[in-house]
Amino acid sequence: MITPARLSAMIAASRLEAAKTAIVATLDTLMPDVTVESHPGKLDIADVVAKAVVKAPGVAVGWTRIRTPRDVGGTFGSVVEWAAYIVVEDTADLATRRRMEREDIAHAIGSFLLAVLADADTPSWGLRNITMPSRDPAPELRPVFTTKSFEGGAAYYAVTWTQTLIDEGAPFMSAATPAFDEATLEAKFGDDGIPPEILALARGELGS
Repeated sequence: MITPARLSAMIAASRLEAAKTAIVATLDTLMPDVTVESHPGKLDIADVVAKAVVKAPGVAVGWTRIRTPRDVGGTFGSVVEWAAYIVVEDTADLATRRRMEREDIAHAIGSFLLAVLADADTPSWGLRNITMPSRDPAPELRPVFTTKSFEGGAAYYAVTWTQTLIDEGAPFMSAATPAFDEATLEAKFGDDGIPPEILALARGELGS
């Protein structure tokens, strides 16, 4: 049964923000030439045109949906749909003086993110009780910009994936199961009142 909870307790119990913080920290370490920041939700096209999301080239990490299927024991997993928004602009490589197109930059960053998500260890983000990225649906990279934003000099893409925060909530049967032994049965029924098959089961002799 759900009991009353203070807002501070609800915030402390939530593992979502900790997961997003861990993702941002990991990606920031892995991509030192790319700005990686947290984002509160879905991107708005006006934000992209105004270049107010993250400095290009950059990645803004947020979540777009959470589902909570419950298992038979009462606990549940928070199935989180994550999105890493890639913000890019045409730029020049100072070392080679070569122009780099925004599509090429986005594909390079997106492909690297997909490689991170396919790694055997990295996408646990240093956390416990989180699954590896789901393979159904599998992580994907796709463009999500419009002509208006593209003409404004910016474009954005999204890498999306799903992970589950497991063992949320409390099990229905949280109390320990009473020990089933001969002493317990004798205390309850008396030595003469225990059915033979039950006594044999307690002694481990049933079927022998």
